[in-house]
Amino acid sequence: MTSSPLDRVRTVIESRCDFLLVTHFDPDGDGLGSCLGLWHLLRRRGKSACVWLPQGVPAKYGFLPGADEVLTESGPHEVAIALDCDGPRRLGLTAETVNRAEVVIDIDHHVGHSPFGHVAWLDASAPAVGFQIHGLLRELGDRCTPEIATCLYCAVGTDSGYFRYANTTPALLRMAAEMIECGADPKAIAEATLDRYEPAVVQLAGRALSTLDLRLDGRAAVCVLTQQDFREAGTDQTEGVVDYLRTVAGVDLLVLLRESEQGWRVSLRSLGSVDVGVVAKALGGGGHGPAAGCTLPGTLDEAWAALEARLGCALHGGGEG
Repeated sequence: MTSSPLDRVRTVIESRCDFLLVTHFDPDGDGLGSCLGLWHLLRRRGKSACVWLPQGVPAKYGFLPGADEVLTESGPHEVAIALDCDGPRRLGLTAETVNRAEVVIDIDHHVGHSPFGHVAWLDASAPAVGFQIHGLLRELGDRCTPEIATCLYCAVGTDSGYFRYANTTPALLRMAAEMIECGADPKAIAEATLDRYEPAVVQLAGRALSTLDLRLDGRAAVCVLTQQDFREAGTDQTEGVVDYLRTVAGVDLLVLLRESEQGWRVSLRSLGSVDVGVVAKALGGGGHGPAAGCTLPGTLDEAWAALEARLGCALHGGGEG
């Protein structure tokens, strides 16, 4: 009888001792919350474990238990677990070290990429990777602590827009209730990650909103940020900026184009039936149905032309184009 990916992950955790946990570059609440939740779980089981983020922990997630112990440098470990990475290309600076581990595990709710590593636990039905880590906690028969509950509530809360997005399911709400019962403070977590931004980030969002343009017959809200905007605002941290566009009535898509050394980095959000993950993957990026991204070369006009063709086709029922 073939074992499930979850069974194989459990076997590795039970049989190995030394773990390195990583997530994608520019980490979000799900990636970081899942890493720290699993880190607490492994340490409770007497394992040696560390979380490695070369860029460090974004300020808004500094409240998470264990955030002050996240490493910015690391060597190889016996087992490397990549969480919420949407494929190996988003491992960034951790890729070489991850690939040197004796066992590499890929845990993700994005399923459009080719599985990597020795064990791939990909579950498209999971609302967030934090939901999968909660399932692993149950599979191992461990007790949920206030620290784990806080990390996992942050993971699923941020990835579901605090239970407003289409990935909000009855099972997710039951898990969230359990995390609150175990010690997570929903008000404090939401305020830290949703309702509070550094002044520079709010100023950057204002710059983005000042460029607001309704395109594709009014169905897409599009904003642009340039390197000059980043310099004048004093930050290049854009997580959450695209979500300001959710206040625009009557649109199906949110698009933020950010100028970078690599080209135009594109953040996509779907408010309807369009699968922006398919669009992003067709353009060399990744993500899933409600949220995705890619990087496009050339001028702003050239980047938009490439994006417009794919989005237009998707909006009119033609898939990825």
